[in-house]
Amino acid sequence: MSDDYQEVTGDGPTLLVLERIHKNHTLIHLRVQGRPTTWNSTIIGVDINRRFWQFDELPTLEGHQCLLKERNCAIETRLDGVLVKFKAEVTHSGVDKRGLTYYQASPPRVIQIYQRREDFRVPLSTTQRTTVKFFLPEVGPVRALVRDISLGGIGFNFSNWVPGLERGLVISNCTITFPDEKTISCDLMICFVRRGVSGTVVGASFMNLSRDVQKQISRFVTFLDRERAKRHNRFNTEE
Repeated sequence: MSDDYQEVTGDGPTLLVLERIHKNHTLIHLRVQGRPTTWNSTIIGVDINRRFWQFDELPTLEGHQCLLKERNCAIETRLDGVLVKFKAEVTHSGVDKRGLTYYQASPPRVIQIYQRREDFRVPLSTTQRTTVKFFLPEVGPVRALVRDISLGGIGFNFSNWVPGLERGLVISNCTITFPDEKTISCDLMICFVRRGVSGTVVGASFMNLSRDVQKQISRFVTFLDRERAKRHNRFNTEE
């Protein structure tokens, strides 16, 4: 096992991982060797008994033709906010009752599930305004803009220098407000503080998250990843 990821092997175990991705309705990002473009799709079915899985049609004719020609592709996705990588071989392509193309693939030989969630934080755009609020004894109540998030923690910005923040500091009873105005409460441990010309940049890890809060964060991370993939796909299509 690598320090960065664990490897899942065997038809049954790898298909069980794909089944979890399928149930989470997470986008998969597909790349054919030798092509710079990434195409998006979703897993539409996993058959563990018959040892195959299926994914939805690609958004462009170019992607469809490349995939059928090469048959092999590299896939990245996320499972509970964690990066997942594997290679797939398409064995069959067909059309369903709705007239939509689907692809059938054999079980991946190896799936890599990365463990260092903090390395794969999803950035927030300016339209996805999310804030964190907490109390500092030297300052009082403070509010900062969240710049990225994962199941492991968050990065956030202050427009000015904030005294009292230092590595290792544990801050209890923090409130994070999402774009839809829903909130979660959590504890944070400061991992780094950087002072720059535009203010203060802070990285912090979550502590003692309840299962419900973990699920809320996971759903938000998945939503952000899907939105980012949609923007990326629109850019590729326009190209």
